[in-house]
Amino acid sequence: MAISSVQQRANKKNIRFYNFASKQYVSAFGNLPYPNVSVLREDALRYLDSKFDPITWFDTPVSTILNGERLSSGIPTSTIDAFQNVNGKNILSTPDETSAIITHIRTYNPPIKDLREKMRKIEKTLLSRHAGFLIGNQTMDFYKQDGVTELEESVMANEVERRMNDDLFQDENEGKVDISRNLAFVGCVSNFSNFLDLFRKVIRNVEVGVPVVVFGRGNTNQHSYRWTELLVELMREEDVDLGMVTFACCSLNDIKKLLKAKEDGPMYVTCSRVLAQEIKRGHEKTIASTGGPNTLFATEWTIEIAQALTLSATIESSGQCTALRHAVLPGEVNNDDIKKMFNNVASIRKEEVVESLRGEKFAAIIEGNNDAALPSGTKYTKHPNHNIWYHLQPSLPPDNIEEHWRKVVVDITTDLDVVNLSRWLVRNQPISLAINTNRDEWNIAMKLFENTALVVYTVGSPKNPSLTCQARPQNGEIFGEFPVRKSLSTFTKYPVIVPSSTPAYDTSYCKNYLGNLTINSLQEELRCTKELFKAIHSSRVRGYCIEIANYLYEAVGPKRGDGERTVIWGLQRPPLDGTKTLIRSVPTDSHLADALLPKLLPFFITNARSQVEVSVADDCAAKNLKDLVGDIIDVSIEGESAFAERMHSQNFDQNYYNVIQANEAITTFPLVGQFVSLSFPMGHIKSTEANDNEFVEFFQSSKKWLRIADKF
Repeated sequence: MAISSVQQRANKKNIRFYNFASKQYVSAFGNLPYPNVSVLREDALRYLDSKFDPITWFDTPVSTILNGERLSSGIPTSTIDAFQNVNGKNILSTPDETSAIITHIRTYNPPIKDLREKMRKIEKTLLSRHAGFLIGNQTMDFYKQDGVTELEESVMANEVERRMNDDLFQDENEGKVDISRNLAFVGCVSNFSNFLDLFRKVIRNVEVGVPVVVFGRGNTNQHSYRWTELLVELMREEDVDLGMVTFACCSLNDIKKLLKAKEDGPMYVTCSRVLAQEIKRGHEKTIASTGGPNTLFATEWTIEIAQALTLSATIESSGQCTALRHAVLPGEVNNDDIKKMFNNVASIRKEEVVESLRGEKFAAIIEGNNDAALPSGTKYTKHPNHNIWYHLQPSLPPDNIEEHWRKVVVDITTDLDVVNLSRWLVRNQPISLAINTNRDEWNIAMKLFENTALVVYTVGSPKNPSLTCQARPQNGEIFGEFPVRKSLSTFTKYPVIVPSSTPAYDTSYCKNYLGNLTINSLQEELRCTKELFKAIHSSRVRGYCIEIANYLYEAVGPKRGDGERTVIWGLQRPPLDGTKTLIRSVPTDSHLADALLPKLLPFFITNARSQVEVSVADDCAAKNLKDLVGDIIDVSIEGESAFAERMHSQNFDQNYYNVIQANEAITTFPLVGQFVSLSFPMGHIKSTEANDNEFVEFFQSSKKWLRIADKF
């Protein structure tokens, strides 16, 4: 499909459109379609008022869809909504039907790689003619109070990600990368399926020839099935091969069989850390977004802060991934203050959720469906009027507190110690931190920003506070749900950033392309490091390191967002709290540089070089490495037993932010954006004020932003 703007940009040297924070990634923003929010709301209400028939979910049960056909020989069971109420029927696949899905997974080959024109026509139809259907079904299944904002975000962010997909496809046509056409699995999320699943994970994959299997859910399965069913019908109308999208309505055991049948297929999922860890344990190629205890910090207790805390905690009845779980407030706050704060919280019955949509209300407690008390002996106090639980104490909550999905539970700390809070945030990795200080206290906000590694930071004031539930990725408010860095690999193969090209997570560089890169391919300013590259034995690994170096040269430094709020975003250094990243390398062959340098290089050429340490096993390896890196990088010599002893020492976790193993030379080459994300934080910090030049000047100067080192 000819896209003139893409072709013009493709003529530029060293294009890396789809890699985070590159110049061309930045160019994907701006000039976006702006949906008519009133029309979206009217369409949803029209559908719910006159077209939605709950009996349909019983009469036409959820079932497997394979090659465009419903497989419904199984025994019907009940589906349940977000609060465990029966809302329809479900037909799980029979053993024969599951076998048919497995055969399809193993044998299906996409007939066409470029489906962008047809799939984007379908996408446009979904976001216009069927927008009310998508919003309405999610409203009734999940009891989402404001699905309109999600569709608004989707309309705009989809365009950004389409541009990134175009550029990825262009690079494949030029022989630089190989987009894997391994079938992809998609696990639907309840609360953001109309953006995260339908568009980001399904359509973005299908349009470049990647077939997809969508898994049914244990709850809120109806709306995710209905949009998949609609998608397949629209594909039929546009003559898209129906084998490209499968809906698998299977038992958990059968889902495991499907994943086993295609172990090299990526599994895209947004879920809790507990579930992500379980999925990753059985399927290595899991690419998961996970939650975290979102935190609000305030140096003063004001009416506005109380309102911001309440809104953040109750949004979608605590059904949004950025809902607040933890607050840090000044010491004068007491239990009566917290009780009064929640007195005026709006509450509705689930039957009234349509009225929330009609009245543009999105932060009401849904009563009567989460009344069960917390476990006996709990430390939490239940509010007398609402299903809200809170606990006030001087110290920080324990690590790994439960998030209590769809139940408003808030831990409140009355100790403003920034050092202790920063350490807690690093250990628990929330998605979002809302920082509320006066401008003459911005040094506090800077310390929290520089000593942590979150994706979303919002800076407000006691009178104009920030919320935890704010991010518009289409405006540069880069969003992501990262696990704790040190244990990231137990949850996901890569951190997931929004916006990004979903197929890029399973794309690799062509080996011939890498093998043909030479030292002369390096940015001129980086050629002084050529001895480092010459030490690499494999021409492909050397080419990959050149690609990494060129990418970082282009991508470092803070960028400006273009939305209503004032946003700075980009690649960042690990926390500036004195901890280090430890790279351990005991190569299985003699080529230390091939195993180590791809992972060390991003530190070596940037201002993060003082934050890394390398551990090798013998004197010879250490000498060879020191000859390459001089006094720039700390190199220690440790045998396996000594290293293991240090790893388990009492102070190890306090001294090291991350541990990276570099024992084998890489043989497949993921895109450099994904590769670098394994070592460095990324995301945004924003002001609640528009055109806040003082904010930009202050936070743009932070040492946290990743930059190329001054000298080598």
